[in-house]
Amino acid sequence: VCTFEVSVYDNKSFINICYPYMMLEKALGKAGLQQFISGSSVPTPPAHRERYEGSLRKVEVELRAELGRAHLMLSELMDLQEGDVIPLQRRVDEPVQVFTGKGQKFYAAPGKSGKRHALRILDLVPPPPEFVEED
Repeated sequence: VCTFEVSVYDNKSFINICYPYMMLEKALGKAGLQQFISGSSVPTPPAHRERYEGSLRKVEVELRAELGRAHLMLSELMDLQEGDVIPLQRRVDEPVQVFTGKGQKFYAAPGKSGKRHALRILDLVPPPPEFVEED
């Protein structure tokens, strides 16, 4: 369990993130898990760090690209047939939004890579500004 104290204006609360032991052991290995649990401030040996990073690099992340949006009446949706064209509320030259989890992370251009559809990452979406409490 990782616990974070969060302050929004004068309200303080906690966020708890719980990780199953089995998942941590699989990702970090027994030595890494022992170091994680001990909370030691000793630097991680380079060999362990490489193994941790190698494990993290193998984690699959789902990406979703939003090519555009359209509003249709239910009757129009029911009448759609193969070959119909749905106009989207996006210009052809406008970047596509790419999401991971619930948040947008990238802007991309649609295209092809060989015979497959693909996206070329154009830019990163900057993270939201951090909340800074003023005195």
